[in-house]
Amino acid sequence: MDHEIDDVMEDDSFPLPLTMDMDGLDPEGVRPGRRPGTTDHGELDASEKGEKESTGLALLPLDTPFDLSMYFPRCSPTMLPLTVNCLGNFWVPEKIDLKLLAWKCRNVEYNPGKNKNMLVMKLREPQCTAIVLAGGSVRIVGARNSLCARLAAKKAAKIIRKATGMQFDSIKFSLVSNTLRVDLKAPIRLSELAEQNSGVCVYEPDVFSGCVVRLEGRIKALVFVTGKVIITGPRDSAMARRAFMTLVPMLAAAK
Repeated sequence: MDHEIDDVMEDDSFPLPLTMDMDGLDPEGVRPGRRPGTTDHGELDASEKGEKESTGLALLPLDTPFDLSMYFPRCSPTMLPLTVNCLGNFWVPEKIDLKLLAWKCRNVEYNPGKNKNMLVMKLREPQCTAIVLAGGSVRIVGARNSLCARLAAKKAAKIIRKATGMQFDSIKFSLVSNTLRVDLKAPIRLSELAEQNSGVCVYEPDVFSGCVVRLEGRIKALVFVTGKVIITGPRDSAMARRAFMTLVPMLAAAK
């Protein structure tokens, strides 16, 4: 008999505490050992990268005095970017039988002909997607905030355990990154922005209409001429606020 996803999510008899862990995951779904010359995320160490990719613009301290209306008068002094997408992941201690999971659950997409190691699970509440890898990791995408991402991880884990009969009592949830957006309500001269900050900005109008600004901690900002900004990479609200505070004076100088 098929397991209805909503029925599994409403079953609160299974306690599933979440523990935070900021380690990375291997694309095949298993926690990797660190390979020589790489970081925990499988990337090259900074010493192995070129000088051009080594660092981004350092972030301002969180206690720095900040008033957005001083730089952009049409904005509220306390306005901050809005989180629009949150990416997280967790892993279970066993490999997952994706065929069994696809057979037992609804609202899933599994095509072994294209990729036998990945299954896509659609969650209704919160509305987001869980990408389940055979190696044991599950990625949560499309969550509106970190709370929704944690709730989605807990519900996805309940579904996996009930449908496959796996035995685990907890999961380790990792908040990978957030995507935020903000409208500064003023045009930005992108060519001037790139010229003033050539070390951290990339502007190629023939390729992409926005200017890419690299910040510390693998954070990037996409700045558009209309004054709209998309910030990707911060793992928490404090890092997102620091990135925004660092970015605003640069943009104001290029108005």
